[in-house]
Amino acid sequence: MKIFPCAAAALFALSQPILAQETATGDAAMPADEKAGLSISLNALDTTDNGCKLTFLVENNLSAPIDSLQAEVALFDTEGVVDRLTMLDFLSLPAGKMRVRQFELPGAGCDALGGLLLNDLKVCEVAGADCMAELETGSKAGIPFDG
Repeated sequence: MKIFPCAAAALFALSQPILAQETATGDAAMPADEKAGLSISLNALDTTDNGCKLTFLVENNLSAPIDSLQAEVALFDTEGVVDRLTMLDFLSLPAGKMRVRQFELPGAGCDALGGLLLNDLKVCEVAGADCMAELETGSKAGIPFDG
């Protein structure tokens, strides 16, 4: 009967809830089948003749379209010092859709950029939703984009 205590312990362990792991931004990870209401992800950085081109993937999973979305973004240099604040206009976003938006930052190339922070959503025109409460940020571009 030595197997019974082991089996009982295993059954107990399997019946406990599995906790979400922390992501790099410190937020609890969402289950795979549940998406953020509003997701803004830095997808790519490309140095151009004029400076640095930022490419974002924006996904509106809110129940209504966003008529206008404008974000104040802090740009950090490679030492972690705020270089500047800029406004990015993500335009309108249909409900349940993804859009790609690109912005050209004049001046230095992308290698001078150490990270971005979505400091505030200055405009988010959508019926029945709190955009900041529904917001998730991320990056696939090799530098952080936090919110």
